[in-house]
Amino acid sequence: MKRRFKATNHILNFLSVILGVYLAFYVNDQAKLKEQRKEVRYFMNSLADELSKDIEMLETYQIPFNRQQVERLEELLVKLEEGDIPAVEALLPTILELENFGFTSTSYAAMKSSGKLGLVQDVSLQGHLTNYFDGHVEESFQKAELQVVYLTDEILPWLTQHVDLGQMRFVSRDAFLPFKNKLIIYSSLISQKVDSYEIVVAEAKEVVTYLETHQQK
Repeated sequence: MKRRFKATNHILNFLSVILGVYLAFYVNDQAKLKEQRKEVRYFMNSLADELSKDIEMLETYQIPFNRQQVERLEELLVKLEEGDIPAVEALLPTILELENFGFTSTSYAAMKSSGKLGLVQDVSLQGHLTNYFDGHVEESFQKAELQVVYLTDEILPWLTQHVDLGQMRFVSRDAFLPFKNKLIIYSSLISQKVDSYEIVVAEAKEVVTYLETHQQK
Protein backbone atom coordinates (compact mmCIF):
# COMPACT_ATOMS: atom_id res chain seq x y z
CA MET A 1 0.00 0.00 0.00
CA LYS A 2 2.81 2.37 0.94
CA ARG A 3 4.62 1.48 -2.27
CA ARG A 4 1.53 2.31 -4.28
CA PHE A 5 1.19 5.61 -2.42
CA LYS A 6 4.84 6.47 -3.06
CA ALA A 7 4.52 5.55 -6.72
CA THR A 8 1.37 7.65 -7.07
CA ASN A 9 3.10 10.51 -5.24
CA HIS A 10 6.11 10.32 -7.59
CA ILE A 11 3.82 10.31 -10.60
CA LEU A 12 1.91 13.32 -9.30
CA ASN A 13 5.14 15.14 -8.54
CA PHE A 14 6.42 14.34 -12.01
CA LEU A 15 3.20 15.51 -13.62
CA SER A 16 3.23 18.71 -11.59
CA VAL A 17 6.77 19.43 -12.75
CA ILE A 18 5.80 18.81 -16.38
CA LEU A 19 2.70 20.97 -15.99
CA GLY A 20 4.75 23.72 -14.35
CA VAL A 21 7.30 23.69 -17.18
CA TYR A 22 4.50 23.72 -19.75
CA LEU A 23 2.77 26.61 -18.04
CA ALA A 24 6.06 28.52 -17.86
CA PHE A 25 6.60 28.04 -21.60
CA TYR A 26 2.98 28.96 -22.27
CA VAL A 27 3.20 32.16 -20.23
CA ASN A 28 6.50 33.03 -21.91
CA ASP A 29 5.08 32.39 -25.38
CA GLN A 30 1.99 34.48 -24.63
CA ALA A 31 4.19 37.31 -23.39
CA LYS A 32 6.24 37.14 -26.60
CA LEU A 33 3.09 37.12 -28.74
CA LYS A 34 1.74 40.10 -26.85
CA GLU A 35 5.01 41.97 -27.35
CA GLN A 36 5.03 41.07 -31.04
CA ARG A 37 1.44 42.25 -31.52
CA LYS A 38 2.36 45.48 -29.74
CA GLU A 39 5.36 45.91 -32.03
CA VAL A 40 3.25 45.27 -35.14
CA ARG A 41 0.63 47.82 -34.01
CA TYR A 42 3.37 50.40 -33.45
CA PHE A 43 4.83 49.59 -36.86
CA MET A 44 1.48 49.98 -38.62
CA ASN A 45 0.67 53.22 -36.81
CA SER A 46 4.07 54.67 -37.74
CA LEU A 47 3.68 53.46 -41.30
CA ALA A 48 0.21 54.98 -41.68
CA ASP A 49 1.50 58.28 -40.30
CA GLU A 50 4.47 58.34 -42.70
CA LEU A 51 2.29 57.49 -45.68
CA SER A 52 -0.27 60.15 -44.78
CA LYS A 53 2.47 62.81 -44.62
CA ASP A 54 3.89 61.67 -47.97
CA ILE A 55 0.43 61.84 -49.54
CA GLU A 56 -0.07 65.38 -48.27
CA MET A 57 3.31 66.57 -49.53
CA LEU A 58 2.83 65.00 -52.94
CA GLU A 59 -0.70 66.34 -53.40
CA THR A 60 -0.12 69.84 -52.07
CA TYR A 61 3.36 70.58 -53.42
CA GLN A 62 5.31 68.04 -55.48
CA ILE A 63 2.69 67.15 -58.06
CA PRO A 64 1.39 70.73 -58.59
CA PHE A 65 4.94 72.12 -58.82
CA ASN A 66 6.08 69.59 -61.40
CA ARG A 67 2.86 69.87 -63.41
CA GLN A 68 3.34 73.63 -63.51
CA GLN A 69 6.93 73.15 -64.66
CA VAL A 70 5.73 70.96 -67.53
CA GLU A 71 3.23 73.67 -68.53
CA ARG A 72 5.96 76.33 -68.53
CA LEU A 73 8.24 74.10 -70.61
CA GLU A 74 5.43 73.60 -73.10
CA GLU A 75 4.99 77.37 -73.23
CA LEU A 76 8.74 77.76 -73.79
CA LEU A 77 8.57 75.30 -76.69
CA VAL A 78 5.69 77.27 -78.26
CA LYS A 79 7.64 80.52 -77.98
CA LEU A 80 10.71 78.83 -79.41
CA GLU A 81 8.66 77.60 -82.37
CA GLU A 82 7.30 81.12 -82.87
CA GLY A 83 10.80 82.57 -82.76
CA ASP A 84 9.97 84.78 -79.77
CA ILE A 85 13.47 84.71 -78.30
CA PRO A 86 12.89 87.28 -75.47
CA ALA A 87 9.94 85.20 -74.26
CA VAL A 88 12.08 82.04 -74.46
CA GLU A 89 14.85 83.70 -72.45
CA ALA A 90 12.35 84.79 -69.81
CA LEU A 91 11.32 81.15 -69.39
CA LEU A 92 14.86 79.69 -69.32
CA PRO A 93 15.04 79.56 -65.47
CA THR A 94 12.18 77.05 -65.61
CA ILE A 95 14.56 74.49 -67.09
CA LEU A 96 16.84 74.65 -64.06
CA GLU A 97 14.06 74.04 -61.54
CA LEU A 98 14.21 70.57 -60.05
CA GLU A 99 11.91 69.13 -57.40
CA ASN A 100 12.10 65.41 -56.68
CA PHE A 101 10.40 63.77 -53.73
CA GLY A 102 12.15 61.71 -51.09
CA PHE A 103 9.69 59.07 -49.97
CA THR A 104 9.55 58.15 -46.29
CA SER A 105 10.21 54.45 -45.79
CA THR A 106 11.80 54.46 -42.34
CA SER A 107 9.36 52.08 -40.66
CA TYR A 108 9.13 49.69 -43.60
CA ALA A 109 12.91 49.61 -44.08
CA ALA A 110 13.48 48.99 -40.36
CA MET A 111 11.01 46.09 -40.26
CA LYS A 112 12.35 44.60 -43.48
CA SER A 113 16.05 44.84 -42.58
CA SER A 114 15.45 43.34 -39.13
CA GLY A 115 13.41 40.48 -40.56
CA LYS A 116 10.39 41.55 -38.52
CA LEU A 117 8.16 42.14 -41.52
CA GLY A 118 7.17 38.50 -41.08
CA LEU A 119 5.48 39.45 -37.81
CA VAL A 120 2.73 40.94 -39.97
CA GLN A 121 0.67 37.78 -40.32
CA ASP A 122 -1.75 39.33 -42.79
CA VAL A 123 -0.39 38.04 -46.11
CA SER A 124 -2.51 40.51 -48.07
CA LEU A 125 -1.06 43.42 -46.09
CA GLN A 126 2.47 42.14 -46.69
CA GLY A 127 1.67 42.07 -50.40
CA HIS A 128 0.33 45.63 -50.30
CA LEU A 129 3.46 46.90 -48.57
CA THR A 130 5.89 45.07 -50.84
CA ASN A 131 4.04 46.20 -53.96
CA TYR A 132 3.99 49.80 -52.74
CA PHE A 133 7.55 50.25 -51.46
CA ASP A 134 9.50 47.81 -53.64
CA GLY A 135 7.35 48.46 -56.70
CA HIS A 136 5.69 51.86 -57.10
CA VAL A 137 8.00 53.90 -54.85
CA GLU A 138 11.11 52.39 -56.41
CA GLU A 139 9.79 53.09 -59.90
CA SER A 140 9.08 56.72 -58.99
CA PHE A 141 12.57 57.08 -57.59
CA GLN A 142 14.09 55.74 -60.81
CA LYS A 143 12.03 58.12 -62.95
CA ALA A 144 13.16 61.05 -60.80
CA GLU A 145 16.78 59.95 -61.14
CA LEU A 146 16.36 59.72 -64.90
CA GLN A 147 15.27 63.36 -64.96
CA VAL A 148 18.35 64.39 -62.98
CA VAL A 149 20.66 62.43 -65.29
CA TYR A 150 19.12 63.91 -68.44
CA LEU A 151 19.28 67.43 -67.04
CA THR A 152 22.93 66.96 -66.10
CA ASP A 153 24.12 65.11 -69.19
CA GLU A 154 22.04 66.71 -71.95
CA ILE A 155 20.40 70.00 -70.96
CA LEU A 156 23.11 71.69 -68.90
CA PRO A 157 25.95 71.11 -71.40
CA TRP A 158 23.87 72.75 -74.13
CA LEU A 159 22.95 75.69 -71.90
CA THR A 160 26.54 76.31 -70.83
CA GLN A 161 27.60 76.52 -74.48
CA HIS A 162 24.76 78.71 -75.77
CA VAL A 163 23.44 80.72 -72.81
CA ASP A 164 24.87 83.34 -70.46
CA LEU A 165 23.52 81.74 -67.27
CA GLY A 166 24.14 84.91 -65.29
CA GLN A 167 21.94 87.02 -67.53
CA MET A 168 19.81 84.16 -68.89
CA ARG A 169 20.44 85.37 -72.44
CA PHE A 170 21.44 83.41 -75.52
CA VAL A 171 25.01 84.09 -76.61
CA SER A 172 24.39 82.27 -79.90
CA ARG A 173 21.19 81.46 -81.69
CA ASP A 174 22.22 78.46 -83.68
CA ALA A 175 21.43 74.82 -82.86
CA PHE A 176 17.93 75.66 -81.64
CA LEU A 177 16.61 72.42 -83.13
CA PRO A 178 18.69 70.18 -80.83
CA PHE A 179 17.65 72.44 -77.93
CA LYS A 180 13.98 72.03 -78.81
CA ASN A 181 14.31 68.25 -79.09
CA LYS A 182 16.10 68.03 -75.75
CA LEU A 183 13.34 70.09 -74.10
CA ILE A 184 10.64 67.84 -75.56
CA ILE A 185 12.34 64.79 -74.08
CA TYR A 186 12.97 66.56 -70.77
CA SER A 187 9.35 67.68 -70.44
CA SER A 188 8.24 64.12 -71.19
CA LEU A 189 10.49 62.75 -68.43
CA ILE A 190 8.97 65.14 -65.89
CA SER A 191 5.45 64.21 -66.99
CA GLN A 192 6.25 60.51 -66.58
CA LYS A 193 7.64 61.19 -63.12
CA VAL A 194 4.51 63.08 -62.06
CA ASP A 195 2.27 60.35 -63.47
CA SER A 196 4.22 57.92 -61.31
CA TYR A 197 3.76 60.21 -58.27
CA GLU A 198 0.00 60.19 -58.84
CA ILE A 199 -0.03 56.39 -58.98
CA VAL A 200 1.97 56.30 -55.74
CA VAL A 201 -0.58 58.59 -54.07
CA ALA A 202 -3.45 56.34 -55.10
CA GLU A 203 -1.62 53.23 -53.88
CA ALA A 204 -0.58 54.93 -50.64
CA LYS A 205 -4.20 55.83 -49.90
CA GLU A 206 -5.18 52.19 -50.40
CA VAL A 207 -2.43 51.04 -48.02
CA VAL A 208 -3.48 53.58 -45.37
CA THR A 209 -7.11 52.50 -45.65
CA TYR A 210 -6.07 48.85 -45.35
CA LEU A 211 -3.89 49.62 -42.32
CA GLU A 212 -6.72 51.49 -40.59
CA THR A 213 -9.17 48.66 -41.32
CA HIS A 214 -6.63 46.10 -40.12
CA GLN A 215 -6.13 48.02 -36.87
CA GLN A 216 -9.85 47.97 -36.16
CA LYS A 217 -10.03 44.17 -36.27
